[in-house]
Amino acid sequence: MFLFFASCVNESDWAQPQSIGGFHQFRRFLKFERWIDQLKTEVPFSVVIRIVSERKRTANGEDHRMLAAQLVGLCWEAEQYSEALRILEEMIERYPDEVRSAIRKATLQLHSLDDPDRARASYRLLPKGSAW
Repeated sequence: MFLFFASCVNESDWAQPQSIGGFHQFRRFLKFERWIDQLKTEVPFSVVIRIVSERKRTANGEDHRMLAAQLVGLCWEAEQYSEALRILEEMIERYPDEVRSAIRKATLQLHSLDDPDRARASYRLLPKGSAW
């Protein structure tokens, strides 16, 4: 999960003083990741998914987005692909200018569900002019 977030951060931003918000956002993401890793050592994986899902339901703003991304990863890891797709579709609707969810959806459809036609359709929905 760390690699997903790290790949979404513009490396040149790290050297810029105005990117302090990005640094704090990254630290917040790491806190969620450590919390989830701790949960994995304490409770069954299905319970981890339930706890993170409940926390996401009550979260707002960037916390909601980060928890949703973490939850997608957990569902993917548990091979709960339909739930991962449902969350990704929710994220695409809630954050229409954010392309990472659409890319993850297409990746899941292609690699985990072996459905290249649906993956192509998902890629076509990416906003025009996006970096992808």
